[in-house]
Amino acid sequence: MSFSNFIPHTVLKLLITIVCLLSRSVAYDIRHLEPPFWWVGMVESKLQLMVHGENISDLQPEIDHEGIEIDEIHRSENKNYIFIDLSLTKVKPGSFDIIFKHSGKIEAKYQYDLFERKSGSMERHGFDPSDVIYLITPDRFANGDPSNDTVLSLKESS
Repeated sequence: MSFSNFIPHTVLKLLITIVCLLSRSVAYDIRHLEPPFWWVGMVESKLQLMVHGENISDLQPEIDHEGIEIDEIHRSENKNYIFIDLSLTKVKPGSFDIIFKHSGKIEAKYQYDLFERKSGSMERHGFDPSDVIYLITPDRFANGDPSNDTVLSLKESS
């Protein structure tokens, strides 16, 4: 093989490698979704999901499940986040897929779980003053006992 044939072959191999690497970089991946699950039978039937993934705002989310409708999709300035407003009406516990499409082609799927709400869960109370211990340690600047200010066995005194 002569040197003049070597350069075009090397350039061709380099171009093929670059094209392969670039084609892999378009793969979409859902890294995080919040909240990770939800419950049916809540007082509020609206739910907002935050989806995080590389360039996820390029995709169009779709849900085909009885009792679940996408009300609105919010795209932020950061292309790695998308917010999906859902209405959950007369939906039953179980799993459903959130499908993310680009130009009609499915690019990603995420299985989302809806759990049965436990009976009596509405009676639970949240964080309130009874959960707080106020001033568990004494204030270090208040001198409650001046008689222990000087310890004879120590070189320092107050």
